[in-house]
Amino acid sequence: MKTKRILILTWLLCGVLTQALISSAQPVISVSAGSVHTLFLKADGSLWAMGDNIYGQLGDGTTDNENYYTNLPERIVASDVMAIAAGGFYSMFLKSDGSLWGMGYNQFGQLGDGTYGGPLSSTNLPEQLVASNVTAIAAASANTSLFLKSDGSLWVMGQNNYGQLGDGTYNDTNRPEMIVASNVVAIAAGAYHSLFLKSDGSLWVMGGNFYGQLGDGTYTIPTFLSRLSPVTSPQSPRGTTIACSSRAMAACGRWAGIILASWATTLPRWTTALIIVPTFLSRSWPATSR
Repeated sequence: MKTKRILILTWLLCGVLTQALISSAQPVISVSAGSVHTLFLKADGSLWAMGDNIYGQLGDGTTDNENYYTNLPERIVASDVMAIAAGGFYSMFLKSDGSLWGMGYNQFGQLGDGTYGGPLSSTNLPEQLVASNVTAIAAASANTSLFLKSDGSLWVMGQNNYGQLGDGTYNDTNRPEMIVASNVVAIAAGAYHSLFLKSDGSLWVMGGNFYGQLGDGTYTIPTFLSRLSPVTSPQSPRGTTIACSSRAMAACGRWAGIILASWATTLPRWTTALIIVPTFLSRSWPATSR
């Protein structure tokens, strides 16, 4: 009887160790950096996190308002994760069934779960935010979240102090709000501005524009005078991907780095250009790669 029990325990231990070895051997396929935490996704669909966890943004069920963090990768979700997005102090991920999940800081409603509160309003475990049909996600370095659905609609939630939600107001929202009904194919979130790309190749922008990051030929001083609703960027190139940082989008803004993608019939062909403007003179018009 004792021998049988030992054999069973040995078999179970071998199974656990085998799974651990398989998981550790999986290549990393995607990374995302928040203000002071990091997420990465492995080929087996597992989500890993490390760094600061003051608001529960790692999603491991723990928090510490003074000094909790981890300096080693920690597996948060074992499988089925398809995309990740790290916000300032919160995290989101997309699963293979099209569901959207989030954890961490939620003072401005950026998790979209219908709640918000004081500075310590947060969740330290993954929480399902949308049940299905989500295809892409973006988390701002501040407190704004965007996602796309399979019908091409654009949805937003969270902070809106500079009109970055694009709904025509400056009001925060703690529930997903549809901004565009169809034909959106890519999204990007900066600290206080947002961008999206439509299927016709047009680039649309909204939010803060103090450094010309919207690329519409204007500036607005750092007040609430910003783009409330989506507008097209005058020289948006067709067939490109978009990305933004705190103060720059694509090749526009105070500091700019751009990666442009031009699609062939079967495989993507990538062209890369880096543009650096190390002064306080902002660029208010999109630059193109050559």
